[in-house]
Amino acid sequence: MFHGVARQVTQGVLSTNTLADYLQGNRADEKRIGDIISESTKLSPNQVAAFFQESKTMDAAEALKSRIIDEVAELHIPADARTVMLGQ
Repeated sequence: MFHGVARQVTQGVLSTNTLADYLQGNRADEKRIGDIISESTKLSPNQVAAFFQESKTMDAAEALKSRIIDEVAELHIPADARTVMLGQ
């Protein structure tokens, strides 16, 4: 899923300047992330930017076609593989 950058804000009251700074920072982060994605895939910068705005979800076939992923394969875990339980 592609989604825009979010920022958690802890202040109770925000000035217009602070909001503008947050917005500028979020947009800069989305541009940097988008540039990396478009350089590594078949997606254009405009496609990636639109995906951030719409919270785009891709299935495996679409991700493969876009070169987000290189392959879809079955997961094979050897019977004697060591397992770790988290949160137990």
